[in-house]
Amino acid sequence: MSLRGFALLALVGAAFGLGAEGCPMGTGTTTSGTATATTPAPAAEETTPAPGATGNLPFELMADGRYKNTDGRMQALDGAGNPMFDAGGQPIWEPPPEEQAKQLFEEAVALQMSIQGAAPNEAAALDRLSRAVQLVPDFSEAWYNLGRLQLKMNNLPEAKRSLKKAKDLEPERIDAYLALGLTMERAGEFAGAARTFELGLAKDKDNVELLNGVARILRKQGRTQKALDKAKGILRINSNSLDAYNTLGLCYLDQGQLELARFVFLKAEASVPGGGDSASIQANMGLVFFRMGKEYAAEERFNAARALDPDHVGAMVNLAYIKLKNYDFEGARALLEQAHRTLPGSDAIKLDLGVAYRGTGDVENARRLYDEVVIGGSEHALAAMLNLGILQADFDKDYSSALTTYNKYKAERLKDGGVIADDDPVHSYITEAERAKERIRKKADREAKKKARAAEKARKAAEAAKAAETQNSGTSGGAEGQ
Repeated sequence: MSLRGFALLALVGAAFGLGAEGCPMGTGTTTSGTATATTPAPAAEETTPAPGATGNLPFELMADGRYKNTDGRMQALDGAGNPMFDAGGQPIWEPPPEEQAKQLFEEAVALQMSIQGAAPNEAAALDRLSRAVQLVPDFSEAWYNLGRLQLKMNNLPEAKRSLKKAKDLEPERIDAYLALGLTMERAGEFAGAARTFELGLAKDKDNVELLNGVARILRKQGRTQKALDKAKGILRINSNSLDAYNTLGLCYLDQGQLELARFVFLKAEASVPGGGDSASIQANMGLVFFRMGKEYAAEERFNAARALDPDHVGAMVNLAYIKLKNYDFEGARALLEQAHRTLPGSDAIKLDLGVAYRGTGDVENARRLYDEVVIGGSEHALAAMLNLGILQADFDKDYSSALTTYNKYKAERLKDGGVIADDDPVHSYITEAERAKERIRKKADREAKKKARAAEKARKAAEAAKAAETQNSGTSGGAEGQ
């Protein structure tokens, strides 16, 4: 199977070399706390009714048989759904919303922990946190924990909404800026993430986690030297910041300074607390070895990173790239689909996943991803456009559409004084598509001519048959006249 477009893809794993160390919110999803809303004053003294009574009482009998208190609380129900009364016949009231929300919050915290061997139940925790913020909309701690859990479950739009709510309710809450910035970073919203980190820094200018967020974004935006300077500055504040070491090493890698990058990661692995157990350090060391042409050593490091963290995106993406190189499309597809679920906004992952889909014959999913990347307009849009043209040519055999896509690709690259080298692959793609289109045209011409000759032969045969029939008819008529 032809995969000419594969050579156009860069090793994208460098963009995802950060694991828990590069993710300030990656070491848990809950914090303990209590509801911040004020508990209302106790209701006025209540008259004890007879069960089911409807007299002149300070609370109202509802259609479902329960009483409603003047403070809005409803009468509690027992396990069978019957209204509850105490021994004196007085209604037993549900706890106020603040108390219910606090209880739900504490249950959610417990559900996310492994207690007495029980596995964490994140779905149940999500349900309780959602109910808590419905009961008390200004419960900032619950909003924050809800957002963190949504982030962990890769529901980025909802995580963004919840964390923004937590930040707005408590503008001085630095961890909300960190989590919100990380959510936007994972969604590929780099400008928004940078603004969020900077807003946090306006309140805590030396916060290392916020500074690391800014450094990561600078690098992902292609502002490598600024990111490098920022990482060095962070290490002057905290010489044990693994996140800063990761950014520093990746910046050197982006600049092609492989030995410097290797030195940074080896130093972090050997002398920084936690460096020896860091999946990100292992993954980035693998990336250095790959760039050095040491594929086997690189693969060993990527596998070591996954042993430390099976969900490490950088390790998954880089291992998938090696599998793509070796035409193991199914293996690459499994890894890249997992990475895509974690970082659904990453165009680099979409691009490689499109190649994996193409290699397994899933053309429609490949086309969908290429279209998404082209429409997104990121730095990977041109590579996606070229791969889309290759797909149109190799799979659809739609050479006219492929030529349109190739020429649009060329026009985009030539914008603003851009240059396309004479040996650029796009020239050969266009030549092959033009030749294929010409072959199809010539074949169609030959078939048309052949069809025309056959039609002409059939027409002449029909005319000859008709002439013979006419002649025979005339001869037969003369004999009858005699």
